[in-house]
Amino acid sequence: MFSLLLLVGVFVISGRQVQPPAPGLVATRAIVKGALLLPGDVAPRHDAPQYATRDIKKAEAVKAGDLSDMPPLALGDTGIPVVFTVARSMIDANKVNAGAKVRVCKDKDVNVDATVKTVICGEDRTQCLAVVTVGADKAADLGKAFSKAPLPHLQPADAAPPC
Repeated sequence: MFSLLLLVGVFVISGRQVQPPAPGLVATRAIVKGALLLPGDVAPRHDAPQYATRDIKKAEAVKAGDLSDMPPLALGDTGIPVVFTVARSMIDANKVNAGAKVRVCKDKDVNVDATVKTVICGEDRTQCLAVVTVGADKAADLGKAFSKAPLPHLQPADAAPPC
């Protein structure tokens, strides 16, 4: 009985995830799978908070199944997944979103390269979560970074000065 309820729950959730896009949407820039769509990413403007379920090329039509209410996360990727809080302004400036190269920083001791898989923003729209992957060879550096306060933070890879 529990299995049946679980299966029905998964079906209901997965059935609600993928939303058909409004007719005639076209990508105004290349959009990476997992990216939270920002205002102006598609034309005509589409303000509903949605995620790309696949890579979409610039000027490509957005088809049914290309957008979802939930980010597509693949847990089988190589690397260590880590979640950080980030200011919504970093996402709105397109500095942190799916595919972006970032650094995990803490003081001058930790400077680890990472790749953003997706971002998740709540209703308050001031803080978001960034899911990043870090190479497995950096596990010791991450452990050191999280071992005591202050916690590490994310910085765009091209930011100056580095960490």
